[in-house]
Amino acid sequence: MFFFFNIITNFPFLSLLIGILLFLGFNQIGEFIFYSKSLKKIVSGISDLKYQYTTFGLNISLIFLFPISLFYNNANYIIFFYAIILVILGLYKCIFILLNFNLKYSIVSKYNFDEILGISLILAFFLLSLSPITHADALDYHSYVAKYILTKGSYPTNLENILNVISGSGEVLIALGYSVGTEQISNLVQFAGLLSLIGILKKKGSYDNISLLLLLSIPVLVFFISSSKPQFFALCNNLLIIKLLISSKIKLLSLSKYKMIFILLSSIFLFNSINIKFSFILSSFIIALLIFYISYKIKYLFNSFL
Repeated sequence: MFFFFNIITNFPFLSLLIGILLFLGFNQIGEFIFYSKSLKKIVSGISDLKYQYTTFGLNISLIFLFPISLFYNNANYIIFFYAIILVILGLYKCIFILLNFNLKYSIVSKYNFDEILGISLILAFFLLSLSPITHADALDYHSYVAKYILTKGSYPTNLENILNVISGSGEVLIALGYSVGTEQISNLVQFAGLLSLIGILKKKGSYDNISLLLLLSIPVLVFFISSSKPQFFALCNNLLIIKLLISSKIKLLSLSKYKMIFILLSSIFLFNSINIKFSFILSSFIIALLIFYISYKIKYLFNSFL
């Protein structure tokens, strides 16, 4: 594990490639998760599924990696081996994409100007997410906590250090990247959140180029995508759950297994949002109240509460 520590400074291009492979690894984990037909039916009602693969892979990974880092003294080795698995999965995904890539006709002839502009902006944000960590506070306590996890083996819990109090589960993802010699994964997590929003917009019947361009032209996205602090990812988590809540298909679900999957999915996403940044506790609490209300309407309140 410690062999990879110097890759970031000595071999920056290799570090970048490892970061992309980690990102693709999370994407492959998400694709495995969507083998569940019940989950696929729930999410396909509000989003194009392939845009949600990475988001789901990240959330499912966080829900067990963060507790492990908190309560297990040798969590650094688990994080390292999980990172290796992700790199292998990412390499598999990369090979699969290359083998199935087929450019039949030029992009200019396939898309109109608005679509080309949208694709260009998405590509620009992706390239921005590949930049190294430059934010001062990210270089301070975010990186400090991540390195502490890898060197000490567990999450820092000493409340006398203010840096420990203001950190969250996002630092586990940074530690995951550091364990295999890459710092870009934290920025790519933010880009995964953007892909999640694009997937909601691209859902058949609700997509138009103007909505996409309005989303991609929000100035604050430049700050979010270039930041290693995954608050934008947490924001997109909550927006996805809100979209599920207002979907009429979710309200009318009659089978218990769909209800339970929806409740578990919402809980995982909201828990991760709060753990990433504590300020999300207010919005997550309001969303949780709405979930309880809908559960009451579909006569599933007691199960939801449990």
